[in-house]
Order: sequence, then C-alpha cells, then structure tokens
Amino acid sequence: CPLSKIAVIGDMHFGIKGGNQHFLDFQLFWLEDALKKMQARGIDTIIQTGDMFDVRQYTKTNVLMAVLFKFPELLRKYGIKRWITYGGNHDMFLRDSNELCMLDVFNLLNNYDTTFFVFKDAVGCLPIGDKMVAFVPWLNKNNEETLLKSIPKDAEYVFGHFDMVGMPMVPGGAFCEH
Repeated sequence: CPLSKIAVIGDMHFGIKGGNQHFLDFQLFWLEDALKKMQARGIDTIIQTGDMFDVRQYTKTNVLMAVLFKFPELLRKYGIKRWITYGGNHDMFLRDSNELCMLDVFNLLNNYDTTFFVFKDAVGCLPIGDKMVAFVPWLNKNNEETLLKSIPKDAEYVFGHFDMVGMPMVPGGAFCEH
C-alpha cells in the first residue's frame, strides 16, 4: 500500500504551559520515542495536522530553539524525509488572518535532510504514493470561502485543521464553542 509509510501527528502544541522546560523536555522525549517506532516501521513521511505551537502571540526562546535545532536533528536521526504541516489556529498570530504564522520558522531549516512542506495561507497539494493529497490551513472568516473552493477535485484525501464549533465533545454532553 503506497500510504503505509506515513504517520499522522496532530496538535503537538510546543510551548504548552507557558513554555515550561519540563513539559518541553517531555514533548521531545515523546517525539523521539514515536520517531524510533516510526523508523522501525519504515515510515519516512509525517503529516502534522496543525497546532505545532501552543501560543499564537508569542513563543518562548527555549521552545523556539528546540524547534529550530533539536527537532530537525531528531527527524534526521530517525530517517524522516518529508515533514508536511499546515497552520492550525494556535500557529496563527491573528485569529482571522493566516499572514503571520509561527510555521514560517521552517523556512530557516534548509540545511537538513528533511524536506519541510508548510501550508499556511493556501491549500497545498502533494502526491503521496499514487494519491493526490490536499492540505487545508486554518480557515477563518477572511479565507474560508476561497480556501474551500480551491481544494482540487482530484484530491483523494484532504487533511485540515478545521474548527468544529457546535459539535458535541462527548455523547450527550457539552458542545465545542471555539
């Protein structure tokens, strides 16, 4: 199966708990453990489904340094060739604009074996195996109509970080309000 070499990881939220170093160390420990397991299964492509970062208005220096230096080294160490991500609401500086996005830090990572694909303000498409896959960044009131219309009809799979307002969070319980 051409898609058997892919892992999907969602909502990593680097910088959670105000950038607390203990939480960051645990996140990196978890990531390394997951990457070891992926390597053992021959996985070389990861789709990260948005919210790579936790706080939209700022990211502490320790978190930024971990993402810029430790993170790509882990990907290299465990043979990850492609990292595909798209903006989630926590990655965007403004709620109603995708212009300023923490994922732009990946533009600085060009000396590694991993190729980074980042989609923040337009729908991106990549062939994965013999399938065309679309990646939809965070939808907001200023881009929703345009982005939804731009999803290619030939995309067999569509990934997105979609707002689920009004969806029940548990059976018979509270509804998502944000």
